[in-house]
Amino acid sequence: MTNTCTTHQTGNQICTTCTGQPYIPPTAGVPPSLVPVPVLAWDAGAVTATPDGGDKVLTGDLYIEFDAARCGGVMLGFADPGRVDVTDPTTIRFAWHVKTVNGALVAQPVESGQLRGSAQAVSVGARLRVQRVGGQVTYRIGAATVYTSGARSVGGVLGAVALFANGDSV
Repeated sequence: MTNTCTTHQTGNQICTTCTGQPYIPPTAGVPPSLVPVPVLAWDAGAVTATPDGGDKVLTGDLYIEFDAARCGGVMLGFADPGRVDVTDPTTIRFAWHVKTVNGALVAQPVESGQLRGSAQAVSVGARLRVQRVGGQVTYRIGAATVYTSGARSVGGVLGAVALFANGDSV
């Protein structure tokens, strides 16, 4: 089959007609869509709160715990009232830092932004706890204490969490 094309002008329109071309039916356009872009920044979190939305200061012997889950980065622990900014995890004074590294879930104690102890491989669902008793802060995985802080914690604290990646949660 020979392709023959002719071009002609009618007013301001130029039209090209070709014979011998296969028929291509019209198709619907692709509607616009949102493509999720991962956000990797310490840009979300929370602190313990009262029913009216104020900060809930905790005192005495206490603990905060959570079950480990796959994540880009989660810091959960105790922060000093009036000094915490959940978009700056270094303001969380005593915390577990949990993250996924090369497909493995790891947890490590962090105090005011400084790594403490050693990174621990943990399983999804492992119970992690930061605990204060008599001013002494310990970090536990299940029933095992894996690190005891050299810094004391006294007075009121807030429970605090900082989140690193879209979808991170506790």
